[in-house]
Amino acid sequence: MPVSEIRKQTCREYGSFRGVSPGTIRRELGALRAAINHDREEGRLLGTVVVTLPAMPDGKDRWLTRNEAAALIRAARKTTKARWHLPFFILLGLYTGARKEAVLSLKWSQIDLERRRIDFNPSDRERTSKGRPIIPIPRRLMTFLRLTKRRARPDDFVIYRIRKVKDETGWKKAVRAPIKDIKKSFHDAACKAELTTHYQESKKKGPTKEGWPVTWVRPITDVTPHVLRHTAASWMAQRRVSFPEIARYLGHSDSRTTERIYAHHNPDYLKGASESFD
Repeated sequence: MPVSEIRKQTCREYGSFRGVSPGTIRRELGALRAAINHDREEGRLLGTVVVTLPAMPDGKDRWLTRNEAAALIRAARKTTKARWHLPFFILLGLYTGARKEAVLSLKWSQIDLERRRIDFNPSDRERTSKGRPIIPIPRRLMTFLRLTKRRARPDDFVIYRIRKVKDETGWKKAVRAPIKDIKKSFHDAACKAELTTHYQESKKKGPTKEGWPVTWVRPITDVTPHVLRHTAASWMAQRRVSFPEIARYLGHSDSRTTERIYAHHNPDYLKGASESFD
């Protein structure tokens, strides 16, 4: 439909048609609104069109206890294809609180072991609203980084997988390739660590050799790579780290956002208010 036909009702109808969560609808309609605003600034649209978004859903408060984190790392070490890089990815996520994309794109040139600093925003990347800070390296993570860097080059990715490719002569050689996504192997490790919420019945699409669809039960977990970031922030709040400091560590531009999400993890949360009734 043309942009001029977008109304509040059409936005509601789109949400009903998609049949997904309000958070997904909000993200998709937000992308539409950004595209419309961009075209208006470029002069391709003359009028103003209002894209109505659904209400902001409640944020997920899933974080890992230290026992759950240890179980996840043990399960990651037992995965078949990801046992070399998945445990290290989990450690980086827990100790730095960085987003999945920032960890997967991290290179050794961004890590200064002498000054004990990690710069998650490389020099050739434009800074965006998704803040990538410079953080000090935690002491426990420092040990793993020193051991891993012994066999790495400055231009290597910190998280990589060995891939065999053909060179100009036709011979296969092993190269260190970056990992585009880690979602599937992470999901498998979370399920092996018994961090599942429920089980879902699924059916194979299309006919099978036996002539009927195959039904199986697959585990569903609420532990995703982004939970590592929530876990790092929750652990800091539980240790009474100030919210401005947590915000700088996570790359948040406003500490009020950090406090709104993680304030209840602080042991002193509303302590004065509750003690006033004693």
